[in-house]
Formats: sequence, structure tokens, C-alpha cells
Amino acid sequence: MEAGGEHFAGRPFLVAFANGPQYGGGAVINPGGRLDDGRFELVVYDDRPYLAILACAPRLFLGGIEGVRGYRRISTTRAVVTMERPTEHHRDGEPEPAALRLEIALEPRALPLLVPRATAEDPEGPFVTLA
Repeated sequence: MEAGGEHFAGRPFLVAFANGPQYGGGAVINPGGRLDDGRFELVVYDDRPYLAILACAPRLFLGGIEGVRGYRRISTTRAVVTMERPTEHHRDGEPEPAALRLEIALEPRALPLLVPRATAEDPEGPFVTLA
């Protein structure tokens, strides 16, 4: 794997490319992740015994996942993961064919968005800024 100028090898339990802080079900896999910073995070959980992995699961919902042994998070704009054998994966929950290599890159301004204008009653617009 390579991301953010770092190269590392291993057999992780989970590799995720995360732009926001959480999965749709509310599991916080990427604490501090921001949608508006022009970066994403490569999140890696090292392989461990299943009971150890299961024991850490509540931290995904209660906080503190970044303190779990074997958890790694690298902020970047590009990442490459190379596998020893074709590995199935998913993109935003949708299954994808098995692959030997995944290259992920953030493309600034690639997705045009239409948003409501700010108004006198709501000068910052309809969106909440997260601190």
C-alpha cells in the first residue's frame, strides 16, 4: 500500500478509502474525516484474531477507534493498494469485480453541485459547518 508518501505492507483485516467520518450505518471509521478538505483517508485495520476485532467494534459507535491497536489512518489525495491475488471489493456498498490493484485519486471539482443560495434569514446558507 502507498498513500501520503508512506509505503507499507501487510495483510489487513480491512482497508477503506474514506472521505467522510462514517459509514451510512453510523459507524465512525474515520474520525476527523471531512468532506470539504480536498483529501480522503486510507484507513487500515491490521488483521488480528476475530475476538479482538469483535471486541473493538463498539468503538466504531462509541468513539475511540483511533486508539485501537492496528488502526492506521493516512490523509492523502492518492492511494494505491496492490494485492497478492485478485480480491473482491466494493465501492460505496456496491460489489465490484475482483482486482489485483486499486488506485484511488481525488479529482478536485470533478462533481458539479447545485446548492441553494444564502438568504437574509440564513446568511451562511442551509448547511451546517462542522467544527
